[in-house]
Amino acid sequence: MQSVNERETNGIIIGPEFSRIFAEIILQYIDKNVDIELLNNPSSLINKRNYECYRYVDDYFLFYNDEKDKDEIIDCLWKWLKEFKLKINDSKTFILNRPFITPVTKAKIRINNLLNDMFDKTLWKGEKADLNIEKDFANKDNIFKDENEPNEESENINKEVIQDLVDSKINLYMQSNSYIKEIKSIIDDCNIQYNDIANYFLEIFGRKVDAFLKKFDSGLKKLCRGLNSELAESIRTEAEMSYKNAQKNISSFMANIIDVAFFVYNSHRQVNTTLKLQKLINPLILYVRNDYRISVDHDAKELRLKRFEDIYRNAVLKKIQDELTLVLSTTDKHRNTLHESTYLLVLSKELGAKYMFSPKIMENFIYMSGLDYNVFICLILLYYYSNHESYKELKKILEDKIIGKYEQVSIMERPRNAELTIMTADLMTCPFVDESFKKKILKKIGITKEEEQKGIIRFAKKQKYIFTRWTSFDLNKELQAKISQEVYS
Repeated sequence: MQSVNERETNGIIIGPEFSRIFAEIILQYIDKNVDIELLNNPSSLINKRNYECYRYVDDYFLFYNDEKDKDEIIDCLWKWLKEFKLKINDSKTFILNRPFITPVTKAKIRINNLLNDMFDKTLWKGEKADLNIEKDFANKDNIFKDENEPNEESENINKEVIQDLVDSKINLYMQSNSYIKEIKSIIDDCNIQYNDIANYFLEIFGRKVDAFLKKFDSGLKKLCRGLNSELAESIRTEAEMSYKNAQKNISSFMANIIDVAFFVYNSHRQVNTTLKLQKLINPLILYVRNDYRISVDHDAKELRLKRFEDIYRNAVLKKIQDELTLVLSTTDKHRNTLHESTYLLVLSKELGAKYMFSPKIMENFIYMSGLDYNVFICLILLYYYSNHESYKELKKILEDKIIGKYEQVSIMERPRNAELTIMTADLMTCPFVDESFKKKILKKIGITKEEEQKGIIRFAKKQKYIFTRWTSFDLNKELQAKISQEVYS
């Protein structure tokens, strides 16, 4: 632990998984000694009889009946924590009386009620959305992908079905400002901070958005198919109006969802909330960008049907672009949220080339944030710039910064430097830098022979990628893999 903490013995390293192992070794030792000392004290306090104490990693939960016992237990815990230069965090310590319900729990109950109200909308045939997020989240079809649906032609879509959809009075009116005010009220009334509920809010919000879009799309898809069949000829004008109205409603609804999501995110920008935001917004991007592809016969022929007209598609994508631009423009060296903002460049790229940030916005972001060109930042920027002509000058600056990183480390240390090793491996597989740049990098770590350089570059081409997936990147899939490793939800 000392060797990764500049020989310091104060506290436990935060972040890596092995820190949890160290925490358990140390805190189990402390727990055991506290138990023994309390038992041997004159008051002879017995665990599970006079008190009960539970611990999850470094969070302690102490249950007691007598205030005097509580003081003795806390004093004893302080004593043993001090042996390892650890202490109880007074700012995170609070006392609850029965019935046990914390301010955060109260806030979560109100958040759930708020979200239920937000999605309490009447959809097709006058039916309520009636979201069951646990069921829908666990078993949902991926409606956001642009994929074939081989069994779609077997679904019974007749004139009566189309007429029912046309007669549906869809109204997804929502005012994001009123919901944002209610969130502020919950924070104030429950006397909590945004960091107490931001992660939870974005997770539940994302699940409800997914479930809601799935239910909405079931009707939109049928109406779209009906418009492209002979069944709708007698009511074509009404069906077209209904289809446009549905698109207008859902695009406006999604814009308000984006407002609320970014409000909560901006109140607490952290890696976890950034991942939750990406997980919430990326399905919206896929939903509006991709069309229906319907199998029409057994010869694998398919019909491509447009899910959204350009005016509605562009409205949603532009809204997301504007919110992401605002995040970048408000990231500076004082906010300490550089990595979180950089994560969002990956989300921005999912919008498509038309909605990527202008070079000027990227220049301002780099300047205002006082960018530290570590391996993470360098690889993300390289992925974002890729081979876009508009980023040619910025990419040249980035390449110079990468070379500079190698030169900052002594020649003898470069092959042993973990950050440079990771960067070198990824740069060899990167399709966005040319061979001459790759040879420069290899030379910087001491591989100077032409034959060896070519061999490494040939090997890298076969590997496709080492750490960074430069092409065929599936953000949804990567987010699921990333979030599945989280310790806290």
